Amino acid sequence: MANKSTTTNKSTENEIKVRKWFVARTYGYGWYPITWQGWAIVFLVVIDIVFSSLAITLSYYPTLISVLFLSLQEIVVIILLIIICNLTGPKPKWRWGRDK
Repeated sequence: MANKSTTTNKSTENEIKVRKWFVARTYGYGWYPITWQGWAIVFLVVIDIVFSSLAITLSYYPTLISVLFLSLQEIVVIILLIIICNLTGPKPKWRWGRDK
């Protein structure tokens, strides 16, 4: 016979626990990273922005198409960052101090 406590323990073990990568800012709107995964995401976004701006700056004759393509790439990267922060952090809202 199965004990009730063992069946409830099994159901809690099967639940997926997602650790938060980002935490809400105390003042304002947004998040900041608290785990290495969150810092890795932020680092990759910063590296992408730096290399994209270098690609435009160092090109001899930047064309309108290349500038538009790199701008679109940065918009997509920032949207992905916001989606990742939203999935691995608290829901966004304006904060003015600590929640009571």
